[in-house]
Amino acid sequence: MGYNTNWDGYFVIEPKLSQEHYDHIEKFCNTRHEDKNGKMLYRNYGISTVHCDLQLHSISTATILRWNGSEKTYNLEKWVEYLIKNFFKPNGYKLNGEMTWQGEGPDDRGKVVVKDNKLEIKQGRIVYN
Repeated sequence: MGYNTNWDGYFVIEPKLSQEHYDHIEKFCNTRHEDKNGKMLYRNYGISTVHCDLQLHSISTATILRWNGSEKTYNLEKWVEYLIKNFFKPNGYKLNGEMTWQGEGPDDRGKVVVKDNKLEIKQGRIVYN
């Protein structure tokens, strides 16, 4: 059991990641982030899961960062924020784009917007006219 959240959209990374950086981020996103005792490594960043649940896609002029479709995805926005602060920005990359989420609850929806490495969370709501 657990709580499901679905994500849609992507972030564009520019300039296109070098092969070395692509391989580094791909490995990071596919690694369980815990120590040998099972303790989560990134709690001080507000991340409460060991899975990053992001994946890269290379296109001709840029690299795309998007949700990998995993079940039980938590803290995706925190992982994006962590990667911007600790990898993309220090290495001269910029992220732009947006991803929307919809959880199981009707009020659990929103959008993560990134513009030139600045992340903003917008809570969604349903409006009837």
